[in-house]
This record gives sequence, C-alpha cells and structure tokens, in this order.
Amino acid sequence: MSWFKMDDQFPTHPKVMRAGPAAAWLYIAGGCYCTRHLTDGLIPRVVVPTLTILPKPYALAAVLVAENLWNEHGDDYLVHDYLEFQPSREQVEKQREEARERRAKGGRR
Repeated sequence: MSWFKMDDQFPTHPKVMRAGPAAAWLYIAGGCYCTRHLTDGLIPRVVVPTLTILPKPYALAAVLVAENLWNEHGDDYLVHDYLEFQPSREQVEKQREEARERRAKGGRR
C-alpha cells in the first residue's frame, strides 16, 4: 500500500478554493491514482473519467489545468509538482525491495 501525501492546508488553498469542490475531489482521486500506479504524477487522459463518478470530468480537468494544479502533458496530464512532494516510482520500488530483503533476513524495521 502506498500513501498520497496531502498538505493539511489543501482545502483552503486559493487555487483549490477557486477550482471548487468537484475539481478538488478529482485532484485527490488523480493523486491517489498516481501513487497507486507509481506514475510519477502522470494521469493518462483516458483514465480521467474513471477516477470519480463526477459528471463532466474533462471540464473539471480543464479547471485543474487553469488553476495550475495539473499541467497538460501531450494528450495526458501531470500533477503539478508531484515529485516535489511524493516519492518517485524509483524511490518506492527501492524501499519495497529493501523491505523484502529485511523480511527475508528475518529483520523488521
């Protein structure tokens, strides 16, 4: 299991407040997707409608882009500054491998 780190000021950040609650929920769901699938912040465009049950997901994605919470990346999206606050795929895989090695040796962290 992995964790998507959220700043406790996220709900009241001006960008988020301007984006509105539906777009904020899409942002959170997108961040969880990135963390779960180790995409380093990349959200494929085709995935956007599957992230939530909210109507008009691409319109909400456009709001996130307008507020600089997501960036357009070709046909896809990137969570703005994702790797500044979340561990990269490489870091997560290294941590998981180290944990497997510790367990194999009988050690616990």
